[in-house]
Amino acid sequence: MVLLLIAGFIIILRLDKSQDENNYYLDTYFSKDSINGVFAEGEVDRYEVKEDSEGNVNFHLYLKNISLKIPGNSDYKSFNAKLKYLLIFSDLKKTSLLKPGNHISMSGNLNQIKAATNPGEFDYRNYLKSKNIYYTFYPDNITIESSAINYYKNILFEIKNKVSDCFDKYLPKREAGVSKALFLGEKKDLNEDIKDLYTLNGIGHILAISGLHVTIIGAFFLNILLLLGFKRNISSIITLIFILSYGIMTGFSVSTNRACVMMIIFLIAPVFKRTYDSLTALCISCTIIIIQSPYLLFSGGFLLSFCSCLSVILLNMPIYYILTGNVRYENLKKHKIGLIDEIKNIDVHSKKSIIKTLKNFLIYLLKKFIKALSVSIAVTLFNLPVIMYNFNQIPVFAIILNILIVPLTMIICILLFMGAIIGNIDLFDFAAKITFKIIENLLQIVEKICNFISGFENSVVISPSPDFVNIILYYFILIGFSVCIRLFIKKDFTEKVFLNRGPKKRLYVARVSFITFCLIGPIILFFKSDDNLKISFLDVGQGDSIFIRDNEDNTFLIDGGSTSKEKVGEYIISPYLKHEGVRELDYMIITHADDDHINGLSELIELSDKTGEVKIRNLILPETALRDEIYISFLEKAKEKDINIYYISTGNEINFNRLKLTCLHPYKGYLCEDRNEYSTCLSLSYGDFDCLLTGDICGEGEECFINNLKDYIKEKSIHYELLKVAHHGSRFSTPYELLDLIHNDYSIISCGLNNRYSHPHKETLERLSSVGSQVYRTDQKGCITIIIEDNKIDINPFLREKK
Repeated sequence: MVLLLIAGFIIILRLDKSQDENNYYLDTYFSKDSINGVFAEGEVDRYEVKEDSEGNVNFHLYLKNISLKIPGNSDYKSFNAKLKYLLIFSDLKKTSLLKPGNHISMSGNLNQIKAATNPGEFDYRNYLKSKNIYYTFYPDNITIESSAINYYKNILFEIKNKVSDCFDKYLPKREAGVSKALFLGEKKDLNEDIKDLYTLNGIGHILAISGLHVTIIGAFFLNILLLLGFKRNISSIITLIFILSYGIMTGFSVSTNRACVMMIIFLIAPVFKRTYDSLTALCISCTIIIIQSPYLLFSGGFLLSFCSCLSVILLNMPIYYILTGNVRYENLKKHKIGLIDEIKNIDVHSKKSIIKTLKNFLIYLLKKFIKALSVSIAVTLFNLPVIMYNFNQIPVFAIILNILIVPLTMIICILLFMGAIIGNIDLFDFAAKITFKIIENLLQIVEKICNFISGFENSVVISPSPDFVNIILYYFILIGFSVCIRLFIKKDFTEKVFLNRGPKKRLYVARVSFITFCLIGPIILFFKSDDNLKISFLDVGQGDSIFIRDNEDNTFLIDGGSTSKEKVGEYIISPYLKHEGVRELDYMIITHADDDHINGLSELIELSDKTGEVKIRNLILPETALRDEIYISFLEKAKEKDINIYYISTGNEINFNRLKLTCLHPYKGYLCEDRNEYSTCLSLSYGDFDCLLTGDICGEGEECFINNLKDYIKEKSIHYELLKVAHHGSRFSTPYELLDLIHNDYSIISCGLNNRYSHPHKETLERLSSVGSQVYRTDQKGCITIIIEDNKIDINPFLREKK
């Protein structure tokens, strides 16, 4: 089954690669990011209500059976779109009147979906592609052409709204938001602080409709039917319908889809007199999901869901054996019944009877704890590479926290299910109040536990994204370890290998192997051979941000801001630093105090004292007489966070073993009227490689810088291989005088795609071309990374082709 699954993946991916251009076949009609005046019509599949940070309500509407009319040179081109879904972003009030099954038409803007252009950045294009969505639409108007309704879906969404209203009625706003996310998959009312708190502690999975939720609710529903006297087959069919309906109602996430398929196989297996095999069920569900959405194979959510399930199947038994020395779980159910009988027959006058009962109770709890611990360890070990690659954060206490939180989550899910029913029946109002009060207290306990854990300084460790080869090696060793333990347990194998030395010898070898893997495994994932210089020019839109790491792991961030992208520090720079495994930034260097160079750095400073964020050791500012309000405000913010502050001026150097940064402008106390003129200009030397970083230098400041550069080149006999072009390629910067002086081989221009200044200007590009300098632009290539190793220059654009 596994081999068939792998073969299926290869076939699907090969087909999908050839069909990728067909999915984006409308790209030929785009001259910019969007097309105005497009007419669209189709059938409403579902919609979600969203609320932004300012409290504005908008709708995410999913359309299927789509037809489009796109304006051309003379008339409209009309055709039936090949798209499976079209995602509509609407703030029109009429959207709330739409029902699943309605046929609608609208006019508005058809938009391309932007891909990530930096390592570590969230790739919205790939995220929507995994949901079979390739374009988005912003309507100016919506017309209901047909009021036909999909009654089944409509009933489910009405039930969802009633349950949501029930949570709002009986729970405080904070707990109601968590309950909606946990039980309904609805996150518009989820408090951001709660979301961040759960995610940082490694329990963010409980805020999504996961396989755990579906299994708990499905099993609870099945047992209720059996208790009510329904036959097994009838109960299974009713539960099957219930689970599918619950999946549709909550949006059918990847984990929900997987759990539903596996539970369906579990329920129908006895009907056909077959035994349930979890690995086969997992492979079948995985195949079905990948056929529906092939790109889900690269989704972090998909990988976490299936790796978690696979870990329990492959690793749980070997780890339980290592912890206890037993091959399989004790019959806890039988032990529990015996314990209840003991409690019933306890002699309160006999100390021996009480002590015996307490002892058995403690043994029972210990076995439960070990069972939960083995599951938690298995899931953590198997998911570690996925977490590191996709999130770059490791919750240190996640193993213990999940042991505490998951049982509470199971209780909360069952209580929410009960509350959703009795809360909508007036007769049971008092019972509903008691039920939801218990839920409220349990959620507060979960929050308090998370707050306690996150209070530890190193509760979250920033981790680099591991190399693909390292991930393969890690899983090869991990699965090999699982196979070996299973072989150790087999008597006929171990008698030959260990020459009848007994079970203690086998257990000893198994435990030593496990400890060895726990020590070596993380080292494999964290290992990176970065014995070289790395310079990355991030794509921050219309702005600048440069990251530098030398062979001694000293890190620098020069500028970080944008006027074309929002929250560039939180969404681009911080994820990139975490992708690189930067836990502490050694030097943050400011060239000048314009927004397109510092607003992202302000965000990094604000975040720096939070758990799981990059710390900043030193801040370096230009020694200028022009200290305006923005300059002083930035300075005060750094002082509040206890960051060391230094000033740099002409002649100052930052020296390490091989790396040297020399300031060539401004001189101490430099006075000017324009911030750009005092931009810090740095000469970077690393072995025989030299690079010139010029900020936004222009005007009189550029003249002063060029004069200092002449003296420096004459003194050091330097040839510059690389130039960071000043002021995003403005026509009034980077004159021939500078280019004739340095004769650089490569030029980097940082600018925003289709920016309002039309940077880089034609004149600047012509000057660079005339001196034979090869130009790389962040608006075309995304993040541009320069690797210097053994004096060889390797230039790696993040986008190999312009998208």
